[in-house]
Amino acid sequence: LDLDEVEALYHAVGHVEAGAAKLAWQQASDEEIAAITILHHQMMIAYVQRDLPSYISLNEDIHRNIVQASHNFVLREIWELLAPRVRRARSAANLYPSRWDAAVREHEEMQAALIARDGDRLSTLMEPHYLNGLAVMRAAMETAADTDPEREA
Repeated sequence: LDLDEVEALYHAVGHVEAGAAKLAWQQASDEEIAAITILHHQMMIAYVQRDLPSYISLNEDIHRNIVQASHNFVLREIWELLAPRVRRARSAANLYPSRWDAAVREHEEMQAALIARDGDRLSTLMEPHYLNGLAVMRAAMETAADTDPEREA
C-alpha cells in the first residue's frame, strides 16, 4: 500500500467505526458489551505479555464486534470490505512501542465509554484512535522512502 492509500483507508475506517460506535451504545445488548469487554481484557493480557500477534488479532476482533454491535448492516459491510486492506498497515503501526502503549491507553478509554454506554464519547475516541496510528504509519513510510537507495538513483 502506498501512503495515499493507507491514509484514505485510515480515514474511511475511522469514520465507519466512529459511526458504528455512536449506534452501538444504543443498539448493543448487555451480552454484546460483555463479549467486547472479555476481548478487551484478553487483549490487555496479550499486551502485558508483549504477545503482538495475539494483541493484533484481539484488537481486530474488538473493532469488528463494535461495528457488529451497531446492528447496522451497511456499516458492517463497509467495514468488512475495508478491514482486510487496512489490516497490514494497522498491524505495522503497533510495531512501534510508543504507538502500542498509546493504543492501549486509547482502548482503555474506549472500553470505559462503551461500558458506560456513552456513545458520543466512544465515537469521539474512535476516529482519533485510527488517526494516531496513521500518524505513526505516515512517519514510518516517509522515513523508509527517505532512506530508499532506489529512490535516489
